[in-house]
Amino acid sequence: MKIYIAKDKNGTIIGYVYFFTDSKIKLGQNRKQFIEDLIKDVKEIRGDYAGLYKKRDLEQVLKKFVFFRNNKVKKRSFKHLARFKFQQSKIIRVIKNTLIKCRRLFIPGAPAKIFIFPCFSDFVDKQQEGVCGFVPRQNVIHIYLSSNAVHFEKRLKYTVAHEFYHAISDKYCKKWNKSILGSLISEGLANNFRIMAVGGALTSGLIALSKKQCQKVWPKIKKALNSKDPKTFQELFFENKKYPLWSGYALGYQIVKSFLKKNPRIRWTDIVKLSPSEILSK
Repeated sequence: MKIYIAKDKNGTIIGYVYFFTDSKIKLGQNRKQFIEDLIKDVKEIRGDYAGLYKKRDLEQVLKKFVFFRNNKVKKRSFKHLARFKFQQSKIIRVIKNTLIKCRRLFIPGAPAKIFIFPCFSDFVDKQQEGVCGFVPRQNVIHIYLSSNAVHFEKRLKYTVAHEFYHAISDKYCKKWNKSILGSLISEGLANNFRIMAVGGALTSGLIALSKKQCQKVWPKIKKALNSKDPKTFQELFFENKKYPLWSGYALGYQIVKSFLKKNPRIRWTDIVKLSPSEILSK
């Protein structure tokens, strides 16, 4: 594990970046063994393990995200792992610059802790340009970076800014985002925050449905807003059967975009405290 301390131009610490990208695949090694090797150096850092309270909880999270939607581990998937050593300075630069821009909209009470893990997922390579993220708790961000990703800077910037919002709002929205409405609003806020913080083009998830298509499916979705059924969430956000892939992200983006347009003077320090129902009503 390598640690980098990110500071702004005034010398204020704005983040700690932890690299877990030096693990090497061993002959005959399976997913379980790889995860165990990956975190063998993880020690309790101020009461948790990379944002999880127990080491075995971290193992479960990594099994999900490191091999997201990959049923089998192919030896050739690990052939580019060494690239991380050459990309480390580039990764740090993107993260530092992104944190500085995000903090112009919202200054959290503590520096962000960002953990960089490798990712071996065909889905992430094809659908997310080799970068995905996860927030386990307040001020903690996991970034999963594909070893196949070469031109990843833009998507890494987007992902860090998106997850930054989740990380600063976690203590407020943890009790809300278990429902479909909570998930729609939470993801919509994170995506609009990203655009305001670092700009950039709309990703495929935000244009999965046009505004007119969102209005068309809304009556059906509205009936399920209070649902906490994982199957309903999967259908709306990921499955690509009942709804187009990423539909939940596109719908949430449009709802929050409308909210921000109608409330142009509201600050993000106030937005994070609003419940999903309040945002929807506004």
